Amino acid sequence: VTSTCCYLADFVFLQSVNEPAIDFAEVVLDCIQAQGIALASLDVETRTIVFPAASLSSSAPVGRTHQPQLFDQLVPDKAKLASISRVHFLLCLPVSDGPLMLRRLSPNPLRLDGRLTQTDVEYPVTSGSTVIFVDPSDLSDLLTFCVHLVPRPMQPSVLRTASSASSSPGGPLGGEHRQRALSMASSASGGPDRCIQGAGALVVTAVLECTYAAGIDVAQLPVQARHIGLDLRRKSIIGRQHQPGFFEFLLQASPRLAGFISRS
Repeated sequence: VTSTCCYLADFVFLQSVNEPAIDFAEVVLDCIQAQGIALASLDVETRTIVFPAASLSSSAPVGRTHQPQLFDQLVPDKAKLASISRVHFLLCLPVSDGPLMLRRLSPNPLRLDGRLTQTDVEYPVTSGSTVIFVDPSDLSDLLTFCVHLVPRPMQPSVLRTASSASSSPGGPLGGEHRQRALSMASSASGGPDRCIQGAGALVVTAVLECTYAAGIDVAQLPVQARHIGLDLRRKSIIGRQHQPGFFEFLLQASPRLAGFISRS
């Protein structure tokens, strides 16, 4: 019997010495499901909505009026597109240190984390929440967005690695590749860390960063597309069920390999 083993992806673990409170820089809505659309064929910018944290002090609207090109591309069927209202829902931070809130304005259905929302009722949203536009004709999922609360970059002085970045001298897991990833993660200008888990006063004390993925150059991906933020004060579960779309995106060059990543 012959068995074959190949690398799917490589992650490097970064841990914060201190535990600074998270100051979110932006909210990213990443489309992870669209009826009849192969999302892997779209650029990240084409299927994401980004709101700077400052814009949430009042409210940030989502709908056909405010993101017309995005919804036109994700829902080419004009009849189904009509089920997405001009202003479908709002995101806001009514309290500066409070949770992100979602308020549905549309008469058409909207699910948050699998549950139908009510009109003009505010619901808390956390990193990893799913917002689902529903086709009112059959209540099927029309579009699904995953919410990512992206914190400001951690300062270089508070980052250390769980193991030496140069411990593996060669191959795709080698020291040079790891060192490049560490430099990007620890640089204040290297981009925000992707935060998947948590609610309320979440503290990112560690980052799991993908430094290698089969078939693609991960260095060309946005930083938030290859980071998983971790709060080590609580249990963090890694897998396709808990970071929906994350591993599928990293393995977009070889989609069948995503099946080797377990749900948990």
